[in-house]
Amino acid sequence: MTYGQVNADLRAALVDLLGIRGVTAQLTPAYKDPARALEKVEARAALAQRYRTAVWTYVHRLATVAAPEEFLTPAWWPMRQLGARTAPVRREDGEFAGPSTGELGTRQRIPVLEAWRRAAVAAVVGAERDALGMDDRLDVGHRLVLARDVADVALAIAILDHRYRQVPGWVPADGPVHDERRDYRDSAAIVAAWAGAQAPYEGYAVDRFGWRPAARPGPTDQRDPGERALAALRNAAIYLGREMPSARAMTRILELTRQTTVHTRRLVGSLEYSPGLVLFGRGLVLAEMVKLFEERIGGRVGGGCHAVAELTVATAALNATKEISDEQRDRLLRAGDVVRTAIGKRLVEGAEGFVYCVEIGRRLDVMPHGGVHRAVPLYGEITEETCPLLLDVARDLQVEVAPAKPDDALIESRRVLSEAIWMGTPGSGVQARTSGAVRATAEPGVAAVSV
Repeated sequence: MTYGQVNADLRAALVDLLGIRGVTAQLTPAYKDPARALEKVEARAALAQRYRTAVWTYVHRLATVAAPEEFLTPAWWPMRQLGARTAPVRREDGEFAGPSTGELGTRQRIPVLEAWRRAAVAAVVGAERDALGMDDRLDVGHRLVLARDVADVALAIAILDHRYRQVPGWVPADGPVHDERRDYRDSAAIVAAWAGAQAPYEGYAVDRFGWRPAARPGPTDQRDPGERALAALRNAAIYLGREMPSARAMTRILELTRQTTVHTRRLVGSLEYSPGLVLFGRGLVLAEMVKLFEERIGGRVGGGCHAVAELTVATAALNATKEISDEQRDRLLRAGDVVRTAIGKRLVEGAEGFVYCVEIGRRLDVMPHGGVHRAVPLYGEITEETCPLLLDVARDLQVEVAPAKPDDALIESRRVLSEAIWMGTPGSGVQARTSGAVRATAEPGVAAVSV
């Protein structure tokens, strides 16, 4: 069972628990004898708390893995503090008061107890996984994802403890006596806000460890156009991570991101550095200067229609937005940065995989949206004086500017390359790789850039 499945099962059980009302009534049997009924309620509450202990132990272990002792930087102190405060309370014999194997394997007739049992089963399975021992293989992004999960579960348990405070025999997870030094609620809230802002978006590649299920697109039917645009940008990033856009789709994606950038700048105002502006700077140039060529693979073109649809929704929603709050502005900048990164990765992958051939030149011919064209010679010398912005973009994209050489072999090579891209059958010897990038040859007097 992967971490993603464990995390999904645990969260599903906690969501069910948060949706259950009337817990005391569910735990109270229909006995005429009040003393006997109270005894039964306390026994059932004790069983639920044993299930909770299993979840709490798992949370503590995740917190320890996410922020080990060698993580002494101030940014990780809230996480370390939460890990210390989520240490399960031990019994007098030194053992954790967790559920037995029989209690874990026996289905409960009462819904609230069954939900706690499912959460405990997921926690026990997760705590026994060997993957939690790979501390040295976790980068900062993985640890931030773990921190966010830990904080979410800890806050859920805090809410449930507060809701069950009237249940006879119920003791909060942080002990029978409230101690401010041991109150984990503040630490969990701090970690949730911090890790949520710093962690990569849901599509972060923790899947290589089999941890988290792929992010799912959400609805875009919000009344607020700003929220609708944010949801659409998130969906666009998810779809860009799933499918390789065709040349036609990528052309439209670049144009939509240009429009999104314009609206984003209007809404957020003038900023010296706006990392979230979608493809700002290089994007405005790319939208006008790239020429995309599509390689047909097995006679089928690539995808990208979902990303185009979501970006269309985002652009329309931003166009209808008059103003946004500071919180929405920050989210918009982050969402734009995620989309920009996803598009950049696809452009690089497309060039290296020979799906795209990107040429940037001084003389440009307008390419209609959706068109797939042969390479057009772009004459002129590219220098710091003639094309400073272009060279800035080239450096930002880490591409090579290939100076033209009057060589008949290069002329023929470029002709074969263009035909191969047009027909979708690139032959051997056509492409030459330099520093991991595809380098297209050029005609005399032509300066070409290939990603």
